[in-house]
Amino acid sequence: MIKQTISIALVMVSTAGLSSAKEIHVGADHPLKTISAAAELAQPGDTITVHAGVYRERVDPPRGGTSDTSRITYQAAPGEKVVITGAEPRKGWEKVGGDTWKVVVPNSYFGNFNPFRDKIQGEWCEPTGRHAASVYLNGEWLEESLTLDPVLKPAGKSPLWFAEVGGTATQDSARLLAIKSFDVDGRSVPSLPYSSKKGEVGPVLEETCVGGGQPGDWVAYEGIDLSKEQTIAIQASLVAGSCEIEFIAGLGAAEAESLGRVTIAKTGGMQKRRTFTAPLRATSFPANKTLYMLFSPGAGQKIAGDNTTIWAQFPGVDPNDADVEISKRQSVFYPSKTGINNITVRGFELCRAATPWGGAMSEQVGLIGTHWSKGWIIENNHIHHSMCKGVSLGRYELPAAERPPESAPGFVKSMELALRDGWSKEKVGSHIVRNNRIHHCEKNAIHGSLGAAFSEISGNEIHDIALTGWVRGPDTGGIKFLGGVDMVIRDNHIHHCGAFSGIWLDWSCQGALVEGNLLHDNNGHHGDLFLEMQHGPMLVVNNILLSRYSLAINSEGMAIVNNLIAGKIRLFSDPRVTPFHPPHAVSIAGLVAACGGDHRFYNNLLPSPVDFGKRRLPSVEAGNATLPKGTTLNREPEGWRLTLTADSTDSSERKTVTTELLGTAALSNCTFENPNGSPITIDTDYFGKPRDPANPGAGPFAGLKAGKNEIKVWPKKLSL
Repeated sequence: MIKQTISIALVMVSTAGLSSAKEIHVGADHPLKTISAAAELAQPGDTITVHAGVYRERVDPPRGGTSDTSRITYQAAPGEKVVITGAEPRKGWEKVGGDTWKVVVPNSYFGNFNPFRDKIQGEWCEPTGRHAASVYLNGEWLEESLTLDPVLKPAGKSPLWFAEVGGTATQDSARLLAIKSFDVDGRSVPSLPYSSKKGEVGPVLEETCVGGGQPGDWVAYEGIDLSKEQTIAIQASLVAGSCEIEFIAGLGAAEAESLGRVTIAKTGGMQKRRTFTAPLRATSFPANKTLYMLFSPGAGQKIAGDNTTIWAQFPGVDPNDADVEISKRQSVFYPSKTGINNITVRGFELCRAATPWGGAMSEQVGLIGTHWSKGWIIENNHIHHSMCKGVSLGRYELPAAERPPESAPGFVKSMELALRDGWSKEKVGSHIVRNNRIHHCEKNAIHGSLGAAFSEISGNEIHDIALTGWVRGPDTGGIKFLGGVDMVIRDNHIHHCGAFSGIWLDWSCQGALVEGNLLHDNNGHHGDLFLEMQHGPMLVVNNILLSRYSLAINSEGMAIVNNLIAGKIRLFSDPRVTPFHPPHAVSIAGLVAACGGDHRFYNNLLPSPVDFGKRRLPSVEAGNATLPKGTTLNREPEGWRLTLTADSTDSSERKTVTTELLGTAALSNCTFENPNGSPITIDTDYFGKPRDPANPGAGPFAGLKAGKNEIKVWPKKLSL
């Protein structure tokens, strides 16, 4: 196939009929000045080469390639720095006093997406009241304040900003029309009309949440699509003549917020659902049934003209003379359509996007993302400063009327709907994310619900994820996947991640392989690696896990082989019922609770023997050794070095772990094998060096010498 460079003449001609691959150049010295313009021209097999510069745009590829060998490639010109950013420079700041400045930006500047109005919310989110937007000084983000007063005071250690969005905010209000109750078999009982008078049917709302008003006025509830009339499901039970309501979908009100007499409060449990109590007649509806609250679109609310006013602290700096930027775009490389397959994105700096939460049952927009497509390669990029997600290998958006309740059965239903809508190895997943540096993302570095199945995540350095607490709730952490069947997570360096864990495989990552990763200083609730609600088989091999909490498992059928595990190991059961699958497929074979047994711990270096507890399914351990005290990891100019003292008295004989030795996972009835279906033989170490087949040793390193060993573990040089 002949490569050619696009000329000025070719810019004006359709490329659809050309049989040879083209290289389309973008840059200040080329006919095309934006990547988006090149994307409109590119056809399968073409390469878009982008030259040095800062590109302030969102690339929305209109098409992808037709196969792995006929891709559309977007690449930075070799040796040139190419930045694609979601932020814009902002001048025109006026000094308010002290450290505080303000700027007024017309809402028209933002187009159809104003990140300063876009609150972080969604299913399983714990809203903090913060927005997706940011203000940046010298490339670093400032912290949002929820009120103006703190911004008007002298700046502290972390400078603050606050924004007020004027104009008509139709997405901020909705009107409650009626409450309906349905019995357990789906039979409807009479509709309950809305009333604002005490003693009558319906919640007593004596004032509104937005802008004051009278009973019956517009009432704000976060998380509702107010472009059309819709129904929101809630779960209710009668308590002493009032109704205690637990939000299970849609409403997601902020902590400590009050809607008139309807007071929001947190309840216990990991997922921290919210409840409110509203006076109702005891005869209004059956106890312990599902209610439906019907809302109509809001009329909107006017605030301070059609502008966005931003106040920010710039201690000792005139922002008009400094590098100050504000958020403008939700993402920088993300297709608006699904099914944009076989795209390569290589060598860019991708940064500063106002990404949304994107729950497990919603579309998941990333700073860069694949949007329910197949066969992307995202490699050798520098990805940073995304309010929620850096890389999204996520799902599509379900219609609001079909979105299930926020619950374990609801997520199963979302999987069934995805299968109906084409979720399969032939259409979705099989992405490669490799050799990227990803940092300063407040929800995840890499995230995907269902859309990442059969993918490979390798060679990435991931750090400083979910550390500020601006974005809260389950799903937060370094790498987080659901439905990642047959995924490979290999040779990554993951450190300084907060919230939950460095790697979190949650639900239906059956057949996944977690191999050769270095994890440390991950201070989330589950530390380095969390394997949640898996039913096996899954293989964790040759990893170095050094955080205080190294491994948490509420699953069964896990094989933990030849790892160095320095922190605590927690094994527990879970009563929720979740799916398992046929071998190497996403279809649902059955549902079962996680009983917490059927594990295999072979040839690991551990701080102490594993406590399996009393489980219905027995577990196996063999060949494990005690990790010597004084094992340390240090950062040096040339990289990260591990110091490990090998026990000179350990003469134990160990077996090489194979598919035959591991057997079959009890609940899924699937064999431990590679994601491609071939048999497993663990005969190499962390670096890919061969192990002694007669006695492979304990831990991730082959051929340790007795006594002190100093091993450079990152950057990782693999043995070929």
